[in-house]
Amino acid sequence: HLARGAEEPDEDLAKRLDLAAEDAGARGAPARAATLARAAVGLTPDQDSPEGWHRRLVWLIWLTAAGEFDQARRNSKEWAPRIPASLRGRLSVLRAHVETNVEDTYDLFVTALEDLTGQDPGRTALAYAEASIVLGILLGRLDQARAFAAAAIPPARAGGYPPLLRGVLAADGLLAAMAGEPEAANRLHNAVRMAGFADTPFPYRSPETALA
Repeated sequence: HLARGAEEPDEDLAKRLDLAAEDAGARGAPARAATLARAAVGLTPDQDSPEGWHRRLVWLIWLTAAGEFDQARRNSKEWAPRIPASLRGRLSVLRAHVETNVEDTYDLFVTALEDLTGQDPGRTALAYAEASIVLGILLGRLDQARAFAAAAIPPARAGGYPPLLRGVLAADGLLAAMAGEPEAANRLHNAVRMAGFADTPFPYRSPETALA
């Protein structure tokens, strides 16, 4: 109702919608969060400002969480040529999450790494780890996948977010197990003992699941 009552762009109202979208997402209502995030984009006075592009990315996240993959693909493809270079890597990761072609998914992660490496340790680690799973499990290129998984570990440690590091170590350990490495199980058990499980947003990306 906040957005419906606005007759022109309003940054203060857009910020209130940002918070409302975040709250809806936290309550398990991603479709509502996507609607609110879209409204926040529409109320941003300068659509090409950093705030405008950040809100587009948030909208894309909630569209994906709500299962609106077709719209997420359309939007992200339209935005790709125009998004500022500083946010291009983040958009490439989000595009990879909704891409239907496996090779294209891998290419988007590689593109993301070109933009993120040295700039954003956490998202660099995520892109390396997710690319490693695509390579090793979906494309069957296990040796290359293991190199990507290993490359994810240093930026994950630098990022300082325990759930991310646990997820990266899960990917590394899983691929090591697939390769028949004798110490793979021990590495996964060591990752299980690390802090961060309670804050893991996606438990299936954890060393506990990799051991199952």
